[in-house]
Amino acid sequence: MRFKQPIGQLPNVVAHVRNMELIDPFKDIPENAKLVIKQGRVIDPLSKTDKIMDLAIQGGKISSVRESIEVARGDAYIDAEGLMVVPGLFDIHLHLYDILTFDIPIMEEAVVHGVTTGLTPGAANSLRSPSFLGSELDRGSLMNMGVYLGALGVLGQNASDKELIAFMRGELDENIGLQKISRSRFTLKTAPLAIGIKDHAAHFILSEENMRRAAYIAAESKLLFMSHTQCSSYAEEIVRWAEGHSVHLGHSDATGTAGEDAYKTVLGLIRNNENVTGELTTTLLRRSRGDRDGIVISEACRELSLNALKEGVIDILVSDTPSHSVKGFGDVKDSVPAILDLIELGVLDPIRAFATMSTNPARLMAKVTGQDWWVNELGSLAEGSRADIAVINPLEKEVVYTFVNGEMVAFEGRIIKKGYGAGGYVTRFGILPCMGVGEVTRIKRAL
Repeated sequence: MRFKQPIGQLPNVVAHVRNMELIDPFKDIPENAKLVIKQGRVIDPLSKTDKIMDLAIQGGKISSVRESIEVARGDAYIDAEGLMVVPGLFDIHLHLYDILTFDIPIMEEAVVHGVTTGLTPGAANSLRSPSFLGSELDRGSLMNMGVYLGALGVLGQNASDKELIAFMRGELDENIGLQKISRSRFTLKTAPLAIGIKDHAAHFILSEENMRRAAYIAAESKLLFMSHTQCSSYAEEIVRWAEGHSVHLGHSDATGTAGEDAYKTVLGLIRNNENVTGELTTTLLRRSRGDRDGIVISEACRELSLNALKEGVIDILVSDTPSHSVKGFGDVKDSVPAILDLIELGVLDPIRAFATMSTNPARLMAKVTGQDWWVNELGSLAEGSRADIAVINPLEKEVVYTFVNGEMVAFEGRIIKKGYGAGGYVTRFGILPCMGVGEVTRIKRAL
């Protein structure tokens, strides 16, 4: 032979022609074939596992996690040596399609950076927002998505608090709903699928009475009540007027923009009140202390955040904002690097670090909504849970693969188009593969 440089064989997955015959390598794959992620560093906060293992995906679920899993005929496998295999990021504060986005690929940006479930807390989200988001999801989503209602969108109805609670619990007579809440039957059916209520002081400042009402309605409806946290005195009012009902202080570290004392006030609210929880924004945790086109906090405030994580005062991280939108306090691209930074700095061990965007938010949602499915299905690599997985290159601090419900949706920063439709609609009662709103105009089914 003229050239001696050896070239390795291609995997047996490429269609080709041999002796004038089409060779289709996928023709006879068994229906029960699985995908095995082999010899990655499996980090599962739920089981407190941190070990080199194999993980198998079958039927959209994690079917097995063991030291060695045999690859049978027709199975696919990924060599994950040197990579981390972790639960897909569960981001409970990520703005998705609730702001003017135009040509920004918001959902796509989220999944390439490892987000598999995102809850979107728009300031102006109305009761119609669940149906709007649902219609888009029905046409093909790469990730699991749920929505918070804007506080004013709930409080602005011609209904009493008792009627609003009955409505959000699915207990209100439809005729009353048509008279006092909305003339749209789509709205009446879908609004109660929301997962929370979001107060947003940057856009709408609630009166003291409406603070009380929002927290009360959320608590009685088993919804997470999240407040926009930027002004420490406003946060104090929210906690006072919540009267013991649960309050989650969104991007608590944003008060650092007003200085160290303001931030200490908010941390004190979380530390000293059992009904108050908080979250930190991954971008503000990084060494840069923020984005130059967004918000930057002082090094002293960043140290307060690191100590709050180390002490367990706050144990949830969020991104807040997609990469190319008008910036808030964060950027979805910073989440995985920030988690790895925390490990490198010795602030958190790997299990606690990845729990901040997996098990911990799932536990918070389970507690507030009274629904155990959050922990059983999301935020872990337990056998039987949804196969929402991020595979990370720790050297580059980048996500290599993202899986949503067992489907590969992103690979090395690129979208896998077959993954559209992998995601589901997140309600506080469970995840729907199809909400039905986007189906109404296409197919009317006899059910």
